[in-house]
Amino acid sequence: MGADGTHITWDSGSRQLPVLITITVLLFFSLIAISLRLYCRAILVRHVGLDDYFMLAALVVTIGLSIQSGLQISYGTG
Repeated sequence: MGADGTHITWDSGSRQLPVLITITVLLFFSLIAISLRLYCRAILVRHVGLDDYFMLAALVVTIGLSIQSGLQISYGTG
């Protein structure tokens, strides 16, 4: 719901919905990719390196930025 009490829609040429869909899809793909990599490294190879920890930290930051972007979209960005 937007700041003025409206819902996110396609009305009046708003780009909010495509941006929100793009953020969600890309975040989903990155979650899958990093989860699969960590599974392979931790379970199959049994060696998690420093680069894996950096990727996990970057994923946490990406999730935070996605949440922030979603909140900004609900207040009218796009």
